[in-house]
Amino acid sequence: MLVLAMATSFGAVFFYDNPAALMTEFREVLCGGSLERYLLLYTVYALPNSVLPFFGGYITDTFLGISRAPAFFTAFIALGSGIVAFGVALTSTTEGSLPFNIVLFGRAVYALGGENMAVGVNAIVARWFKGRGLCTAYGVTLTFSRCGSAAAFSLMPALASSYGFASAVTVTTVVCLASFVAALVLWKVDVWGEEAEMVEESAPADDVSLSDIKGALGRRVRLLYLICPLLYIPVQTFISTAPEFFEKEFELDSQTAAQMAGLPYLISAVASPLFGLVADKLGRPVVFVLCSAIGLTVVHALAAIRMIQPVPMIWCMGILFSVACATLWTMLPLLVPERNLGTAYGIMTAMQNLGLGLAPIIVGAVSKPEYLFTACALGAVCCSMALLGMELDQQGGDLMLPSAKSSELVRATRIAQSFRKSERLLQEKTAP
Repeated sequence: MLVLAMATSFGAVFFYDNPAALMTEFREVLCGGSLERYLLLYTVYALPNSVLPFFGGYITDTFLGISRAPAFFTAFIALGSGIVAFGVALTSTTEGSLPFNIVLFGRAVYALGGENMAVGVNAIVARWFKGRGLCTAYGVTLTFSRCGSAAAFSLMPALASSYGFASAVTVTTVVCLASFVAALVLWKVDVWGEEAEMVEESAPADDVSLSDIKGALGRRVRLLYLICPLLYIPVQTFISTAPEFFEKEFELDSQTAAQMAGLPYLISAVASPLFGLVADKLGRPVVFVLCSAIGLTVVHALAAIRMIQPVPMIWCMGILFSVACATLWTMLPLLVPERNLGTAYGIMTAMQNLGLGLAPIIVGAVSKPEYLFTACALGAVCCSMALLGMELDQQGGDLMLPSAKSSELVRATRIAQSFRKSERLLQEKTAP
């Protein structure tokens, strides 16, 4: 199941990084050398996805069901990649802005599926691995997504150099189609798991109402929605500005600064499964998130007063980011009923994208962005402490259970669900 989930996600990540991996070709051949047009290829994806994941999660819970959602949204990704390949192919025969407009439309179609597919896959991973290695499973999927980015940057330039721009982009369409096939298989395997009573049945709701999202809006869950962007901004937004920061404040050359900026992602790709394994053994994921937030606050505060060097700063950031990635998203299944899980992941993804979309604008408007990153990390500390306080008030809430006890509760819940299902079937058979 985990292999199928990773294969389903691979095409979306590979496709997303195409313009960056082939920046010269996209900018010079497709965009006529215009940087604004080139950046628009990313903007058309980023802006809608500050809202779309909420609706995608809601549709998953109320219309599609968790099983079908990844295949449905992966179809948009495959279609978008095909439209982009068609637009790129036209650059050799058509002048003017038509090829660019077609490619831009293809990226917009891709935006309809990209984050929504991730919401569906996250929900499936959560229902299969809740109580049995969920943090490790998320860490592994994160590592594989980093591999999708690495594959794009490694393979696409070589393919474009050997076979041409259009042929290289066509390969992306083939990869996305393969991910769509994986999503179809994932759908069938998940249905089989329901029939075998390995996971809870996830049929879409019969009566669709906005009141159905109440299960995804509890007090503790709302704190998670805030923690997510507050943790990601000090890492991902900082990384986007880190080369300039290192060049200006530490007098590094541009190549070294760029290499340093990319290290946190490499570190998290290796370390996230390891921290996920530790979190699965110990439980209490809220403590891991709190420690990550405190660490990021300290790192950025030291950077703001120039009391930390780039190498230890980047290594600390990569490790702390790994801790957050391996545990933050795994808390939702512990707090949200499975029938609302798609909506919850959708809201959290939308909040993350909204924060990451607004943060660069604020960074560009302030003279000392290090203080912004420190403030965001400190905000994550405050929210995490509030969440921890709620758990302690409950004398051992869902986020403070040791791993073994959490697994026992999950098994007991599944047994009770199986019993209720058998009882319902018996009543249907004996009904007049």
